Amino acid sequence: MTTSLCHVSLSYGDKKIIDDLNIEFQDASFNLLIGPSGIGKSTFLRILAGFYPQIEGKVIVADKAIDSLPANRRARYVGFLFQDPNTQFAMTTAFEELVFTLENLQIPRDEIRERVQKAIDFVGINQFSNSKINSLSGGEKQKVALSVIVAMESKLLLLDEP
Repeated sequence: MTTSLCHVSLSYGDKKIIDDLNIEFQDASFNLLIGPSGIGKSTFLRILAGFYPQIEGKVIVADKAIDSLPANRRARYVGFLFQDPNTQFAMTTAFEELVFTLENLQIPRDEIRERVQKAIDFVGINQFSNSKINSLSGGEKQKVALSVIVAMESKLLLLDEP
């Protein structure tokens, strides 16, 4: 399966932010995008996640054109950890957030239990999985958000300043 950007361009008004970007990522690879603040790292990740419908070109994730997928199916292909994890939560506890997300992806209930426990164990949030999210530190909140993405089993995992 391939993840790539093909002839991708993005403009804000009449200002071209990205012009004819072509890049391909190897499956099961770890890629690090570095650069000074404000250079467009978050914008690049958001393009990969399909958050900019107005781009020119194609974003392909796991051999699927991301813009051809409805928003509710995109999460099966792309998991995104935002810079500020507070913007990702809808529920009160980590456990509730995990279950809620998987229910919205229409994962069968018996599989939800299995995925939730697997993600909690993998990320290491056992000690605070039932704590109120708003009582957690910033790093703990990022771990909760990451556990949700792990449970989703997305093909592509994007971490914006983890």
